[in-house]
Amino acid sequence: MGCGCSFDNLPPVPDQIKDDPSADSTVTAVVARLGFFGFSRDYGIWENLRPNTGDEQKQAIWLWFNKSTIGANNVQIDLENFRRGKLPEKPDKGEVLYSAYLQERPNFEYYQRFAGSAMDMIYGFFSGAHGNYQDQPDDFYTNHQRHRSQFDDFRVSPPHIITKWSFTSKVTFRPGNTGRGQMLGGVPVMLEVFSKGTVVTSYGEKPDPDPEANGRMIHRKFETEFVDRIEFRLTYNNMLMGQWFVEGDTHQNQGDVNIDSPFFTTIVEGGWFTRSTFKCTTRQTMDPALAMLISHVCGSEFSVAEVKNDLRVPTPGSKPKSLDSRYAFRPRAQPLPQPQGTYNMYAARPVQQPYYGVTQAPVMQQQPVMHQQPVVQQQPMMQQPMMQQGQYPPQQQPMMPQGQYPPQQGQYPPQQPMMQPGQYPPQGQPMMPQGQYPPQQGQYPPQQGQYPPQQGQYPPQQGQYPPQGQYPPQGQYPPQGQPMPNGYGQSPMHQQY
Repeated sequence: MGCGCSFDNLPPVPDQIKDDPSADSTVTAVVARLGFFGFSRDYGIWENLRPNTGDEQKQAIWLWFNKSTIGANNVQIDLENFRRGKLPEKPDKGEVLYSAYLQERPNFEYYQRFAGSAMDMIYGFFSGAHGNYQDQPDDFYTNHQRHRSQFDDFRVSPPHIITKWSFTSKVTFRPGNTGRGQMLGGVPVMLEVFSKGTVVTSYGEKPDPDPEANGRMIHRKFETEFVDRIEFRLTYNNMLMGQWFVEGDTHQNQGDVNIDSPFFTTIVEGGWFTRSTFKCTTRQTMDPALAMLISHVCGSEFSVAEVKNDLRVPTPGSKPKSLDSRYAFRPRAQPLPQPQGTYNMYAARPVQQPYYGVTQAPVMQQQPVMHQQPVVQQQPMMQQPMMQQGQYPPQQQPMMPQGQYPPQQGQYPPQQPMMQPGQYPPQGQPMMPQGQYPPQQGQYPPQQGQYPPQQGQYPPQQGQYPPQGQYPPQGQYPPQGQPMPNGYGQSPMHQQY
């Protein structure tokens, strides 16, 4: 984003070059502008703590963010180490861990109207609990202390102009030349940015104190800009990795700012409007090098101060009777398009990494990130393919050896050997005298000579297995000298009648 009078700064190589952060670690880093007066557009990175003196800072520096212009309104930010000299054409260029590509100034949209004429709602990325985009009433802005403090002794009267603005922008992240980011497979990570806000314009007048003014009036325009919110959405291959937002300066413009995301937590010390340091702590949901670069883009390139620095609102120089129709666009009535599915950067990592839930910070809130998992649809039992006669167990399951059904104890029916033709009861038990089946009352079937059991037992209804009538012939089971009935020992569903 626009940096005013900033300039480039090349930090010297420290005496001892530190190793790059491990891809599966978490780091805490302090980020601050380089240069004597802090006006450089490049930033240094120190691990855990930044020393106080300049000489100590030069020796303790770990990595740095190198920003360069690559075209009209386009810039590149490289996360570099200090291993330089590998590129003959760029001897001062270090190894690049990751790079970010973005527009220097986003494209703003404007909508102007007179105060009190309407209520506005410009949608962004969120929906549900975090998707409340209803703006404050117009008198909240016209009577805001930051706006009225400019009036001094001017007499301000309606009409006031309310300008609603918004923009969307994209940042592309790609791995550098150190071999990191192989799990991305050459597909870049995209950071989408949305912001919205309000500009209130008032017009005042007062008598000219010049004795020769002859009642001439002095006119002045007063304008105050508000950033309502800034939203961030990280995607990979059009799949959502995470999204979060930060409140602007509409309700708070002083003190530390906390940017809390699923991938890092960054504290902007001193607030948006100071050339302060950033303290970034990464999480194990992402390569810490990539997380630090994303944090840097959020905290510096898309800070509230930088958004207001890029904002150019075309408002009339004097109190108008009507407004320019060129800025009468209609705000979005629906949220921006949503990604297709979700993506976890380390879902396929061999060593399982903990996935941190998203915590709600005092200033920033965000929605949790869901892991992408296959959707399993539960189907009713009757939709399963029917088993063919003589086939048990169902398809795609191995047949159990003869005499073993089912394979595990505790399933139905209880584990026992398969009965052979002419053999009842199972092996290892004495045969019952002919005509007595079962041997004791209370077993199956419950009464002598009755099979199937009475109605309500197994099978429960007439017409199921076995067929209506007695089976086998009374007093004889199985018939002597005959093979077992077809399908004996199989599930009742296997027989076709």
